[in-house]
Amino acid sequence: MIRIYNTAKAVIQSGRQILMLKKHYEDGRTTYTLPGGGQKPGESLDRAVVREFYEEAAAVVTPVRLFRVHEYLHPSVTAPDVLKHKVEFVFLCALEAPYIPRMGVHPDPRQVAVQWMTLDSIDSIRLDPPALQKILAALPETGPQI
Repeated sequence: MIRIYNTAKAVIQSGRQILMLKKHYEDGRTTYTLPGGGQKPGESLDRAVVREFYEEAAAVVTPVRLFRVHEYLHPSVTAPDVLKHKVEFVFLCALEAPYIPRMGVHPDPRQVAVQWMTLDSIDSIRLDPPALQKILAALPETGPQI
C-alpha cells in the first residue's frame, strides 16, 4: 500500500549556517534534516510549518516564501507493508526573535538536538532525505529578510 503525506519544512539561515534537526536511530545511524513535519487535515502548509517548527525547535517562525517542492518514496518504519510517498514543501522562513537552538515541546521521537550547521559541512553529514543536499546547495547566500 502507498500512502501520500504532505510535509512542510523550514529553512532558517544565518549567513552560511542553517538550522537542522539531528536524529539518532537504534541502528546507530545519525542523520540531519530540516525542522518540520506532516500537514494535518484541513491545515494550510504555511500554518503546518509554523506549528511543526515550534513543536520541534521551540521558536516561532514566519514563512517568507515557498522555496522548493520535492517528493520521494520512503518505507514506513511502523507499518512494513506501507510505502510512504512524501511530498515536502520547503519554505524559507525567518525567526521572529533571537534564537538559541533547543528542543521543542514535542520533538520527533528520534530527535536528539537542534543545531546550526554550516552549509560547507553538508557534504560530510548524512541528510534525510538524501535529496536535501541538492536543495540546500541551491540556497541563496543569506537567509530571507523581513
